[in-house]
Amino acid sequence: MGLVKIFHAPNHRGLKGTEFIVEAVNQLVEEGLKVELVLIEKMQNHELLELLRNEADILVDQLLFGYGLNAIEGMALGLPVVTNLENEEYTRAFRRYSYLNECPAVSGTPESILDVLRVLIAKPDLRKQLGLANRKYAEKYHSEKTATFMFSKIYDKIWNNASINLMSLFLPLDRSSYNNQSDKIVHPLFENKIVNHL
Repeated sequence: MGLVKIFHAPNHRGLKGTEFIVEAVNQLVEEGLKVELVLIEKMQNHELLELLRNEADILVDQLLFGYGLNAIEGMALGLPVVTNLENEEYTRAFRRYSYLNECPAVSGTPESILDVLRVLIAKPDLRKQLGLANRKYAEKYHSEKTATFMFSKIYDKIWNNASINLMSLFLPLDRSSYNNQSDKIVHPLFENKIVNHL
């Protein structure tokens, strides 16, 4: 197995849990794994995207609060992405009323990041499977087409007083929801957690 490069590009280390990522990678190196943390800060976005496209094996977005733009960029590039999707206060409603269960980002917390990275490093086929699913997910839910759909419904509701239930636009149970107009994103995670590998 060759060197695995883990990229992390925090705009604010304290909000991203950077110290936990650094510690986990240091421990993996001490264990003898061929892994390198590439910490990117103060770089133009187009340069970061080029590095991710050409050099990254894994992208760790953050370990504290859901996923952000950097995770979406990694998904669009077909990378396996790690981010914290375990806080029930904001994830449970998103799972029930939207598309979070289709999301192939791997959840990692300060407490679990070491084990999550260990599995992803050891399983290149899993990384590839997650990367392909992430690309499909970004195309389905983070595209211009999706934004146009969502905002046109919101504007129609606000400006034209249209009879639109905004809560059901992405409701998995609604056969006419946006989610159900194309194939579901298939991946091996359960509620964003790696199963049968830890």
